[in-house]
Amino acid sequence: MPVRSFFLQLLFTLGACAVPLGLLWWVLPGFRPLAVFAGMNGLLFTVISTVLYALGRLTAPKRGQAFLGVVLLSAFVKMAISMAFLAWFKHTFKPEGSGFVVVFLLFYGAFGFFEVHFMTKIGKATPAILKP
Repeated sequence: MPVRSFFLQLLFTLGACAVPLGLLWWVLPGFRPLAVFAGMNGLLFTVISTVLYALGRLTAPKRGQAFLGVVLLSAFVKMAISMAFLAWFKHTFKPEGSGFVVVFLLFYGAFGFFEVHFMTKIGKATPAILKP
């Protein structure tokens, strides 16, 4: 998957998260204070996806254990970072209610599908496509 295509699809994924959040904030104004948290989620998952994309491009031409290791390790690391982020947010900002979990799960799920999509494309790509 070319770099340009990755970033366009990354922007699409961010937009796919923004639309339901906008509707949620319009219908349930109680979610509006979580706008900063939503931005933090977008930034966190953008960074995680970009690092994963870079590691995938580095290891995919080898087509061996390195790429498989990146794929398997990325799921665990993403989950650990995400849980630490949620715990930090809850401890630091002490949000009322559990609405922040809904916002978090929206980003986690959308970016999870996005990561599976682009890692599958990278894994199937020929080495010529992976050149910058």
